[in-house]
Amino acid sequence: MILTDDFVFLHPPKTGGTFVAAMLVRLYPGYGRQALGLLRRERPLGRPAREGGHKHGPRCAIPASHAHLPVLATVRSPFETYVSAYEFREWAHGRKNPEFSRWDWDRVERDFPHFPDLSFADYIRVFAAVAYRTDTPDRPEIGWNTVRYANQFTIAPSPTVTSRTQDIVTALVERTQDVRFIHTENLNRDVYDALGRVGVPEARRRFILDAAKVLPTKGGRTPEQTWRSYYDDSTFDAVRRMDAAMLERFPEYSRLSL
Repeated sequence: MILTDDFVFLHPPKTGGTFVAAMLVRLYPGYGRQALGLLRRERPLGRPAREGGHKHGPRCAIPASHAHLPVLATVRSPFETYVSAYEFREWAHGRKNPEFSRWDWDRVERDFPHFPDLSFADYIRVFAAVAYRTDTPDRPEIGWNTVRYANQFTIAPSPTVTSRTQDIVTALVERTQDVRFIHTENLNRDVYDALGRVGVPEARRRFILDAAKVLPTKGGRTPEQTWRSYYDDSTFDAVRRMDAAMLERFPEYSRLSL
């Protein structure tokens, strides 16, 4: 999360936020450090204090001093987001990674004895769906991407993975309309345009149009590893089904095909 005098930027994982953050640090020197300092003194409603300064902080953690400002955020096709997360391999640390503490690791390791050697199809089953989580018994399939966006961008109280499916869908589709989303596949132009809409002068933001990619320090794919190359009809249909609410909110991604 980056706080400025003009807007707040929220950074969902695996959506190009590293590039946006780098551009904003150039525009607003020191704001990244200021944001972390403010947030660590702020205990978000219903969330552990340790998450307050997380770079992927939710909207409900925006300090009161900045809550009135426009919210900018990145968004990416759920199909490509899952590929990016798969290759980033944070999940491969298994039960040792506290971010995945709510997974039923006994069940995962029983069903996938060669873990962490998972195919992409296996990854979709275990980490894109919520069925292997201990806090979602007997839940209909709903995608992690849908839950995450509903949780990250709604004002508290936000739905969680344990909320009713309809509450998650409503939160995502109806309560994020005021968020100004920057599309990863058109990152430079969308960042440039979004900053213009919140009043940043053209002369200050012009450099963004020609800025080179800024990538995380690990993970990543080669240009030949397109997101489509990871999918077959079964996994593609699974994401369409699980993340139907995400595709309803961002219909430009519902038109994607293999």
